[in-house]
Amino acid sequence: MPIAVDRQIQAEMEALAQAIAGENTSEDQLQAALAVAEAHFDLKRIRRTRVAATPISLDERLDPRVLTRLCALDRYERLALGRRKHAVRQFDGSKKRPVISNARTVLF
Repeated sequence: MPIAVDRQIQAEMEALAQAIAGENTSEDQLQAALAVAEAHFDLKRIRRTRVAATPISLDERLDPRVLTRLCALDRYERLALGRRKHAVRQFDGSKKRPVISNARTVLF
C-alpha cells in the first residue's frame, strides 16, 4: 500500500514537512520539504519491514526466499536514500531562491 494512502501517515508527513520548511515559506519550499518527509517515511517503512523479515535466532537456517526479500529491501533502501538525498538538495536549492512576500520588494 502506498504510504500516501494512509491518512494518519499523510498528516504526519505534512507536519514533518512543515517543521522542515519552517515558517513563512513558499509553496515550492513546502513541496520540496514534503518530498524530504515522504522519502524519510519510506525509509522508516523499509527499515521496519527488514527488521520484521530478519530471523531472530542465529540458529535458524535462512530460507532463500527470505534472503531474496532482504536483498530486495536493501535495494529499496538504497533507492529511498537516493530519493531523500535528491529531495534534500532540491529543498536546499529552493531556500536559495528569494521569497517575494510583498509586490513592492525590489531585487538589486
